[in-house]
Amino acid sequence: MGYNQSMSYPEEFSTQSITGQFSELYYDRMLDTYVSRPRKGWVKVTPSVSTIVSTSTNTIYDMAGLIDSYYKLDNTGAFNATVLIPSDSDMEPNNWTYTVTFGWGGPAISYNAAELASGPIDVNDEYVPVDPTL
Repeated sequence: MGYNQSMSYPEEFSTQSITGQFSELYYDRMLDTYVSRPRKGWVKVTPSVSTIVSTSTNTIYDMAGLIDSYYKLDNTGAFNATVLIPSDSDMEPNNWTYTVTFGWGGPAISYNAAELASGPIDVNDEYVPVDPTL
């Protein structure tokens, strides 16, 4: 699995950011309590379409060549994925979704075109961590 934190897209398409920062609780035996630390791992950002067509240039793009699906969390537990906005009028089809999957498990989160067009997405607004103390 390869990681790439940045990607360049054809200039006729608009982009948006999907970001997140994660921590995890672990039990510290010396302190006899749970402590938070930055999570290690990756997130996967997957489009719901495999190809798109530029309506301005009639160029067909394979989404696998445009989307770097895996984003490794940095040393603070954060990632930043720049993705195409699925409602861009310069592409067909439009109005598709992205799904964010977490390498450590938990429910995936999907974002539609309207959500991405309205501004940057912070996955933490919807992510629900599992509490290991329960």
